Amino acid sequence: PLQPFVQQYGMALAYDVGVIQRGEHNAFASGRMSGNAVEFSARGEHLAAAVTFAHSLERPDVIAERERPVHFRVDLFF
Repeated sequence: PLQPFVQQYGMALAYDVGVIQRGEHNAFASGRMSGNAVEFSARGEHLAAAVTFAHSLERPDVIAERERPVHFRVDLFF
């Protein structure tokens, strides 16, 4: 049904894990960080667009709030 405008479309799931260690340049924060995201994308002949919804799951105490960023991307092809 979207064929005249969109040749490809998709969805991606992501999971990310990281560690903050105390050290010479970071005396205060340490702990584990994790998050997940879902991305929806579409691509046509001259235009591609994607939107990603992310969510932090686990974070050190120094990061007070859970993050829920939304990322938008648009690409033009000439």
